[in-house]
Order: sequence, then structure tokens, then C-alpha cells
Amino acid sequence: MLRIGAWIEHPHYGLGKITNHKDTRYVVAFQVGIREVESHEPGVHEAKAPPGGDPIKDALREVLEEYGLGGVAELAGRW
Repeated sequence: MLRIGAWIEHPHYGLGKITNHKDTRYVVAFQVGIREVESHEPGVHEAKAPPGGDPIKDALREVLEEYGLGGVAELAGRW
């Protein structure tokens, strides 16, 4: 079993990040959504992290910024 946070390559869903385990299955966040994948399924193997950062985090940041909840927060001065 791979660790939570590891990247896997799936022949149908593509690149995804393991978010949890359920018995012998991985719960994986792919670009198409969350899917459960059997750990010993043919064609499923560990992959290197994608270049240029995490696409899941990038997508989440984009949604948060769209709703005005993203960006950089300025720290207030000491009082």
C-alpha cells in the first residue's frame, strides 16, 4: 500500500493523489473527481508528483479566488 499523499497513475483516470485508504483500495482525487481504486489493479502504479505544483491545490485556489476567499492576507501591525 502506498502512503496517503502519494501520486498514482491510472490507465483510465490519469494522474491522481491518494487521499485515504479503504481496506485494499485507495481513495484517489483525480481531475474527474474522487474515485476508489483497487491497490493491485493492473496499470495502477506510483507516479512522480506533477511538475509545476499540485493541480488539485491549484484548482482549489482558483475556485476560492473566484468566490473572493483566496489571495494573500496582510498581517496587521502589533498593537
